[in-house]
Amino acid sequence: MLLFSAQAASANEIEFSAPTTAPEKALHAILQWHTHETGQRSSDLFDFLTQRSGRSKASDRHYQSKFTLSLVQAISAADKRLTDKDCEGVCGLDFDPITCTQDTLPPPHAYLTTSQARANGWPANLAASDNLAYVLYRRGRIGESYLHRVDYLLEKEGGVWKIAGIYCRAEKPEFEFKFNVR
Repeated sequence: MLLFSAQAASANEIEFSAPTTAPEKALHAILQWHTHETGQRSSDLFDFLTQRSGRSKASDRHYQSKFTLSLVQAISAADKRLTDKDCEGVCGLDFDPITCTQDTLPPPHAYLTTSQARANGWPANLAASDNLAYVLYRRGRIGESYLHRVDYLLEKEGGVWKIAGIYCRAEKPEFEFKFNVR
């Protein structure tokens, strides 16, 4: 489901660090893989996430190991809604729904695992557990602020951490996307 929401920058940004928890390390590995993958076969991954017709399904199994089915369905539904709109120029998602960007931003990459779901814009009924984690991600620091803010919901399936939700944060509410899975 695609929702729009506004959220101010967290005062806790000083607590961000290199990945240390298992969910943070898994997210970092997925994002590093994604950075490499987008240089290789970005259209295959984007087509998988948006479930566009005519895509090559040969890579689906590889991608399924990193993203939950419900996340893929949420991204696909958002893309379809935007594609079906009466639009001029670009229709559908015109950004990378995994990193919430069109361009790559510089390091540092900083992470913070939190159990404060409601405070961070996630539904209150999602409680952090051994199989569910909220990881806040920041990139491109200038002074005390980060240029890029994305919050992730990670879910452990079959012993593997996968991205299950993405909250693309922005200064303007109309540019915020939340791919929520529950």
